[in-house]
Amino acid sequence: MISSRDLAQAAAKEYSGNLRDYLSRRVSNPQDVEDLAQSTFEKILSINNRMPFIRKPLGFLLTLASWTLAEFRANRAKEREHMVWLYELEQSAEGDDGASIQQWSSEDPEDRQHYAELLKKVETKLADMPTAYAAIVLLVRDGLSYAEAAERLEMTEAALKKCIQRARAKLRIRLSREARR
Repeated sequence: MISSRDLAQAAAKEYSGNLRDYLSRRVSNPQDVEDLAQSTFEKILSINNRMPFIRKPLGFLLTLASWTLAEFRANRAKEREHMVWLYELEQSAEGDDGASIQQWSSEDPEDRQHYAELLKKVETKLADMPTAYAAIVLLVRDGLSYAEAAERLEMTEAALKKCIQRARAKLRIRLSREARR
């Protein structure tokens, strides 16, 4: 049995290799492995006083790592949805509906760079839009269903969809103006 306070030290010394092996079998990018290991260590430090003793430190560590990995994958999935949303917006602004998002990968550094640049462009244009439109686009983009977003904004789902349609049209126009420059 080990105290939660000692687990962080033990994890860093004794179980670091086990943790990295576990993560590298599940994630291909070595940088992601390091990030996930760091996040797992941070979780250990955050539970410091909530669990006085841990019977199986390696099992506990790998359980925390699996939770961290699940969060990582969920974030990557959400990021991929954002990439698709931005890519489709960019393509419609440029008038090119033939390109395929299937080529994009949240693992590819070039795609991630393009995604970051595109996200920055869209956020700049959203900042110039009326607050209501920007808020609606962001709510739906961030994964809320139309029903959830409509409830939060105290409007009907039909009104929300109409506002989204108008907001996306305004955003497309603003992006296409910039693309022509």
